[in-house]
Amino acid sequence: MRHSVVDQALVRHRRLAEELDADARRRLETVDPSRAVEIIEEVAKRTDVRNPSAFVMRAISDHPQQRGDIHLDHPQQRGDVHDELELLLARYPQVSAGLDEAAVAKLREAELDRAEEILEDMAHMGIHNPSAFVVKAVSSSRIRRGNPDALAPPPAKMARTQYRNGLYPEARTGRMPEASSLERRGAQAGLDDDALRLLRAADPARAAEVLEELELKGREVRNPSAFVSKSLSQFPMPRRR
Repeated sequence: MRHSVVDQALVRHRRLAEELDADARRRLETVDPSRAVEIIEEVAKRTDVRNPSAFVMRAISDHPQQRGDIHLDHPQQRGDVHDELELLLARYPQVSAGLDEAAVAKLREAELDRAEEILEDMAHMGIHNPSAFVVKAVSSSRIRRGNPDALAPPPAKMARTQYRNGLYPEARTGRMPEASSLERRGAQAGLDDDALRLLRAADPARAAEVLEELELKGREVRNPSAFVSKSLSQFPMPRRR
């Protein structure tokens, strides 16, 4: 069952959801989704609203159109990060419905593009414990991406080795990888010929990153080949920062 944007926003503000009457909920469903989320967020943040339902009705009457710079179709436009994440979560209602407050708080710690990547992955996978998956994914990406200087070797020590049609940079550990290391890992993951071919043609750093994601998700990925193909097609360049 698909939930509306309003339902998804209220899931993350359960106290407010309990306080709103049926008329206020119905009114929220009639306005632009971005404006509805904007109002819900405003009410949830304020501590001086005694009658949330009346506040919602008045806010819609006074300003039926969105007042901020954030749009559901463009979650990374300028604006408050908190609001941007709420709008991003609203784009994945079936995923966000299964997230608890701790998981949403963890997503706030991640960069918006990384949060979107996690939600996109979950939307195409059968995740038994969405909240635990989010916490693990964000924590893992923060370890790998949070301090690029600590992960990468000094530029002066960088070395390269030929890998088919591309070049391998020196591994972050300072050791040169074997030319077939990525292909071997892909084969061990059960990738089909098409996925292996994409892996060979991809940027080596991005290919390694996708394989790390695949290994992190483990059995949560039902079709490793499709996962690799889609990841490389959507984001051909390294995502680490």
